[in-house]
Amino acid sequence: MTYADYLRSPQWQARREWAIAAAGGRCQLCNAAGALDVHHRTYERLGHELPTDLVAICPACHEAYHRWSAPAPRATEADRRYRRRLAIEASVEAAFATTAGEDHAR
Repeated sequence: MTYADYLRSPQWQARREWAIAAAGGRCQLCNAAGALDVHHRTYERLGHELPTDLVAICPACHEAYHRWSAPAPRATEADRRYRRRLAIEASVEAAFATTAGEDHAR
């Protein structure tokens, strides 16, 4: 059975409805009421999910989660340069914070 087939199955529909009911019909991230998606936090037990494997979230939070949590499948060279620059800036800031702390200790 494919993942798409599983999502159409009565088994998944029951788990999905349970997750939404357990969340009180509200997004577990932003607390919005209305239409909810059920997101798999892990696929380890696909078809045998534990309650903690699922989270009920609104479509906006679900989209944001996927947009920001997973690395871009095709990062451009500009993306790589930007991420490298951010990492370097963070390293420099951390080094200055450490040095500033040492100066104040003297």
